Amino acid sequence: MVILHVLNAVNLFLLGKMSLEDFRYFSISMKEIVIYLMFGFICGYIRMNMLDLVTALIPGIFLLIIAFISNQKIGYGDALIVLSNGFWLGSRKMFISLSVSMILVFLVSLVMLIRYRYVYKTELKDRRIAFIPFIFTGTLTAFLYACFS
Repeated sequence: MVILHVLNAVNLFLLGKMSLEDFRYFSISMKEIVIYLMFGFICGYIRMNMLDLVTALIPGIFLLIIAFISNQKIGYGDALIVLSNGFWLGSRKMFISLSVSMILVFLVSLVMLIRYRYVYKTELKDRRIAFIPFIFTGTLTAFLYACFS
């Protein structure tokens, strides 16, 4: 069980590092994504059964399809991080993580919409939001939920 705690710490560190990178540059290194996927796969393989694993991967696969269809309005990196979180968290914690992430990104988007449209009286065209910091916050919330429940 100690190895799972070490893997969890490494995963949180990598996700935090990638969220800072995404916040600053709106892109993530593919090398870091592959490393994150590998650690997530190892965690999922150690702790989950196949049904839970397959269920947890559905949101990541869905985001990959949306990234392809929307010409990367949501990036492949974001979708791969969500896919890796499915390996890492499992279906129940993945639901918590995505729920928190989506609620937070909705609130920030709403504030940006109000701010630019009604305060600055400009359009929101070409404005971007880094999604990985929200995924990090949701994942941290799911991890803390698992620790204290």
